[in-house]
Amino acid sequence: RRVFKALQYQYRDRRQKKRIMRRSWILTVNNACREHNVRYSRFIYELNHSNVQLNRKILAELAANEPYSFKATVDYVMAKSTVAGAFIDDIKTKVTYDQALERGLLSFKIPEKEPTIPPMRIYGLRDPKHAGTDADYLRITRREEDAAWLKERKKLTLTPKEQKKLPREIIEDEWEEDMSIYEHE
Repeated sequence: RRVFKALQYQYRDRRQKKRIMRRSWILTVNNACREHNVRYSRFIYELNHSNVQLNRKILAELAANEPYSFKATVDYVMAKSTVAGAFIDDIKTKVTYDQALERGLLSFKIPEKEPTIPPMRIYGLRDPKHAGTDADYLRITRREEDAAWLKERKKLTLTPKEQKKLPREIIEDEWEEDMSIYEHE
């Protein structure tokens, strides 16, 4: 039994090892790209469209063991870039608090706690005699009345906890009497 279980793990892990290694290569190349102010996805896209044929394993080894060779590869790919301005430094850099104040990156506006309720929209005159009075306008919403009605309905309904406290009704169906109809079958 244990041998078969070990074989199952072996079968599964042979496939997982490939995924794990690829993920670690991508992480290594991604970190190296960030050191050169290049996004990983843009670097790989441009690398695939240039004459350089390096896989992620080789790129990860270059980044870890030969950083100058990796820098040369990045420079070559940047020079052969198909999109103008593809490698402009768009990675966010750290900024101190004083620099953020100088650049105007911080705002001191206090957010509102509650959103203001927009005023009720009212439409046109119904009767010229009642111009300027409350009877003049049609109401669009009845929010206040709806809220009061819902509050009243909530008082009338029972919570599940209250429902459980109520005595239960047991309904007996006396199905044996009903089965007497089918005796001849």
